[in-house]
Amino acid sequence: MAPLLTLREVSGLLKVHHKTVYEWIYAGRLPAVNLGTDERASWRIQEDDLKSFIEGRIRSLKTEKDSTNADKRNHTREVPDHPQLDRRARAKAKAADYGLRTSS
Repeated sequence: MAPLLTLREVSGLLKVHHKTVYEWIYAGRLPAVNLGTDERASWRIQEDDLKSFIEGRIRSLKTEKDSTNADKRNHTREVPDHPQLDRRARAKAKAADYGLRTSS
């Protein structure tokens, strides 16, 4: 069995507030065991579960970064067709997408 870490130890290792770790536990994203009572919880996290959680976060961040880069490569942007947004404003918005400057 992998060593059990306290909630404070996990928050210290990950350099996040302990309430953030509580949120991950309550959301079901970080598996934990309550060794206390309902009134006074005493959470413990297995080291293996913490490693899996970290690896999953890294994978999701990489996926998010890749999709953001794909969006940046796609230089098109939906410009809203709104009566108050005249032709010149739409042209400026499109030019901004391509990093072009327009005159005022």
